[in-house]
Amino acid sequence: MENNVWSIRSAPLSDQVAADRIAILGEDTSLREEACKRFRLKGSTATMAVLYPVSVHYPENGKWQDIDNRLEEGKDGTYRNRACDVDFTLPKTISEKDGVTITCSGYTLSFRLKGVMPTEAVIEKEEEPESPNERMTAVHTDSGAVYPEAFPGADLRYHLRSKTLKESIVLRTRESVREEYTAAVTAPGLAPELSGDGSVAFYDEAADYYKKKNKKRRFYRTVINNKMTMIQMEQ
Repeated sequence: MENNVWSIRSAPLSDQVAADRIAILGEDTSLREEACKRFRLKGSTATMAVLYPVSVHYPENGKWQDIDNRLEEGKDGTYRNRACDVDFTLPKTISEKDGVTITCSGYTLSFRLKGVMPTEAVIEKEEEPESPNERMTAVHTDSGAVYPEAFPGADLRYHLRSKTLKESIVLRTRESVREEYTAAVTAPGLAPELSGDGSVAFYDEAADYYKKKNKKRRFYRTVINNKMTMIQMEQ
């Protein structure tokens, strides 16, 4: 199975199904699981299960709903994902004053990069599935936005994938390398803690389990070679 499932790409299908030799009629939404869809087949009472490498559904009112991370522009000058239990908000124009906000389970984490130049977002285009069956099984778990030349000689990119957000600083030239990139983080009600692997975990500072070994992370941020950060939400 492929590691990357982009935009409206489906999970990998067998050659026979991908070639439309078996006709998919539609999804049986009553059989959904977090990372699985089941589809009705023409001429058969059986269903075909398609397993995805990431969560494609989120729980809402006792039912599994489709995650839709396609970014929509709002009237407040931001882009937001359409449907998920994790809300991602990206600014139309990023700056030191306007950064990224993530909300999950009542917790909010915002961060603004120091030294970033005011730059307008370019929303990445979706890749269209080729066959009817691939279109039928496609999901909208991935999307992205790029801020070109947000730093001198470097682009800033955000990639939404299911319930995660990855931040990449793409260096165009050797001269654009910096010793460090600094972000101002705001996380009301959450306490940061530096982990041994260099990531920063955020815990509910008011909860009793924060003082125990089995405390639960709400967010964590990982930095890799001064280039890339990953923000993961946990529920």
